[in-house]
Amino acid sequence: MSPGRCHSRRHCGRGLRGCGLLRHTAIAQRAEHGGAHHGGGLGCRHQRRHRQRWPPAADGPARRSQGPTGHQAAGALEPQQPCRLCRWGNARHDPRGAGDDRRSPGRRRNHLHRSRDSEQPGTADEGRPVLPRSRPRTNCCVPRATGRTLRRGSRCSLRALWEADPLRHRVGSGRSRQPRTASGASRGPTLLRQRQPGSHCPWAPLAVRTVPGAQRAVGMMPYRRHNPYPGLLVAAMIPALVIGAVWKVADHFAPEVRVPLASPGIVTPPTAMSTPLLSVRRAPGVLSDDAGSTRLQGSLGPLLNLIDGSSCVDISVNGQHVAGKNENLSLRPASNMKLVTALVALEVLGPDYTYTTTVQGDLDSEGVVQGNLFLVGGGDPVLSDTWWNGPNPYYPPFNMTIIEQLADTVAGAGVKAITGAVVGDASRYDDEWYAPSWTPDVKFVEAGPIAGLLVNDSRESLTRAANDPAIGAANVFTKLLQDRFVMIGKVGKSGRSTSATTIASIRSNPLSSIINEMLVTSDNNTAEMLLKEIGLAKGGSGTSIAGLAVVNATLQSWGVPMDGVTVADGSGLSDDNRLTCAALLKVLQHASGTGILREQLPLGGQPGSTLYDGFQKGKPLFGVIRAKTGTLYNYQDGVGGKPGAKALAGYVPLRDGGEVEFALLLNGPQIAEQVNYRPIWDVFATTMAAYVASPTAIDLGPR
Repeated sequence: MSPGRCHSRRHCGRGLRGCGLLRHTAIAQRAEHGGAHHGGGLGCRHQRRHRQRWPPAADGPARRSQGPTGHQAAGALEPQQPCRLCRWGNARHDPRGAGDDRRSPGRRRNHLHRSRDSEQPGTADEGRPVLPRSRPRTNCCVPRATGRTLRRGSRCSLRALWEADPLRHRVGSGRSRQPRTASGASRGPTLLRQRQPGSHCPWAPLAVRTVPGAQRAVGMMPYRRHNPYPGLLVAAMIPALVIGAVWKVADHFAPEVRVPLASPGIVTPPTAMSTPLLSVRRAPGVLSDDAGSTRLQGSLGPLLNLIDGSSCVDISVNGQHVAGKNENLSLRPASNMKLVTALVALEVLGPDYTYTTTVQGDLDSEGVVQGNLFLVGGGDPVLSDTWWNGPNPYYPPFNMTIIEQLADTVAGAGVKAITGAVVGDASRYDDEWYAPSWTPDVKFVEAGPIAGLLVNDSRESLTRAANDPAIGAANVFTKLLQDRFVMIGKVGKSGRSTSATTIASIRSNPLSSIINEMLVTSDNNTAEMLLKEIGLAKGGSGTSIAGLAVVNATLQSWGVPMDGVTVADGSGLSDDNRLTCAALLKVLQHASGTGILREQLPLGGQPGSTLYDGFQKGKPLFGVIRAKTGTLYNYQDGVGGKPGAKALAGYVPLRDGGEVEFALLLNGPQIAEQVNYRPIWDVFATTMAAYVASPTAIDLGPR
């Protein structure tokens, strides 16, 4: 039998001495005699102390003495392998006997934990028939698996979970073992034995790394994926519950409404229509217009009879001409010329157009204006003090631009002193303060002076007026700044601004608001300044001539018949102004579609307006008519003077949403006197009121 091979797997004492790793001569000699292995050889954990070991072979190697028994053979090797028999834990197995450094004889402990090998193979030789010399190890402990040990099991559990071996029940306990966890699952690398070439037995265990698991902190709960559907269901139910609760509360506090039910079995049939299929009632709109126009023509007879050869009247309903007399006669329109100026300004400038007045100067860091402070006019016709009540106390101005707010802004900008003076800059418009065709009784009485900078209609106080609008505005602003503790050592004057630095500014109300003030109070200065602003915006020059050219061109573009039409100013104060009722009616019809002009006109009986006296409460068309009056007095009648004028033009709204456009121009000696024009106005108001109350298209519908 070969000394280097295991004679039988069944009789093999698996250990460092078995299977060709370590072979004792006594074991080999015993195997040749055919003795069965009883667990008493070297390396066996079930050795019997009372049994004598087999004698070694006669041809054994010289390195081990030939003893009659295995115990004697082991004792002979003691000088080469010290403490070989100490593995039994009993001093009587030690050839040296008991000593202080050895345990005293006693009961053998077979179940001690062996964490290291008692011997290590020596250098391999050819047959390895004998046990080579043992060599010391630096670290005989079996390497532990990587990672943190979760729990240490009991001794019995660790013993059962050591390195697996198919023939463990026949192997001695002298090999290293790898403890595992109590559950039997390895938390670290598994230790596998390296196979020897040409042998079935392993060498020393090697560590084989396994795929590491997911790292987590000790003590943390493992992550579990939550089901999102319950949360979504709860989130969807919350709004439904809130809505339901609100509905319940609202239903609880809602008043109970009981609807009476008709008696069962009684059904009211619909009323049968009596209007024939071919009746004119099937076209109520046409019927209403035709019937209304016919009736209005018949009712206008008394009014037409009152119109003499020096006056005219023209009436239409929703743009359709109804009646008129002397409608192409060229007459003095008086303030009805403001209707033309207002509508052209709204179209050229726009209803949202605003004026801007600025204050310019060289302000240093100490709050001192070096030189003059310039008040630059922006053409604002309603720039005023709060005390200004207009030239006519019966028609006070409104929608004003308050100049005190501009003074507050200048003081708030840090202006403390002005080394020069406040200079009024009115260079936006020309220096023509009055229309050339105005008579002396009109200049500075009814209007003017007109300039690009105008404050309080050129009034410095209630008792003092300024001939130069720019100087008057500068003096007013100087006083306002002094009231705000700004030091000014010089009086105001006029001039052009030489500074490009703006200290403060103020903007006016929209143009539609300014035009509303002009038409309600018949503001002449506003009309004249609008004419120059139209010329500046469309004609390139802030002059009345440029503005008049724009007005004439605009009227022609609207299709206004220009025969007998002469536009001499913007307010109608000039005796050279001429309009026909047909031309004025066409202007009203042009604005009728948008209503932009109608909404700016005064209402009949409105306090503070020119319609207050003629259409007071209790009179026809009170609170209904929207119109503009015009008045020119001429006390030289009969002495070669020009005749006066009384005008009324505007709209009468109808119940069905339509409107009546009308123009009534009266010229003649002392026609502006109330006793002369009021009878004509009363007949007109009565006729229009009756027409307004006539059946509408709804009243004339099928029945």
